[in-house]
Amino acid sequence: MSLEQIAISYKEKYNFSVFPVKISYKSDGIKFDKKPIVSWAPFISRLPTDIEITSGFSRPGVNAIGLATGKVSGVTVLDW
Repeated sequence: MSLEQIAISYKEKYNFSVFPVKISYKSDGIKFDKKPIVSWAPFISRLPTDIEITSGFSRPGVNAIGLATGKVSGVTVLDW
């Protein structure tokens, strides 16, 4: 299953607001950078369309799925 298909299924099954992300690694394999491939701001208040998901996840460098947390996805994150 491709990341695009997984992202669409997250949206359909869980109503998650998803967007494409690129995670870069150092040579030792430790994660050090995570950047959205598209502007994620619109997705904090609405779900992406299937066309937006397909378009975003077809861009070069995408290797992860981002999740807009909060009211839009019904997910709260506590980070401490």
